[in-house]
Amino acid sequence: MAIEGFMEDWDGEMVLSDIRNFKDENDFLEQAEKYVKETRGNRVPILEPQLMNVVYNSENDEHCWMAKKYAERSSFEGETITVYKSDIDYQNAED
Repeated sequence: MAIEGFMEDWDGEMVLSDIRNFKDENDFLEQAEKYVKETRGNRVPILEPQLMNVVYNSENDEHCWMAKKYAERSSFEGETITVYKSDIDYQNAED
């Protein structure tokens, strides 16, 4: 089962989502830019996506995730998923 929607890191510098939600990287980029525009109120470019494995835990309706390499060193448990991850390019934001 794919994890729906977008997630962000704690400081809002990157956006990520389960790869099963998209046809390809271009589809992810298009949808991620729409998500960022809706949540930020203006267009902010999304940089080239990368693949990343994360551990996802949705207990208590909170969407918590941690990079798999860090989750393995801690007690963080959940489902391992592969996501597209892209940095948000605030320096080139449009009004």
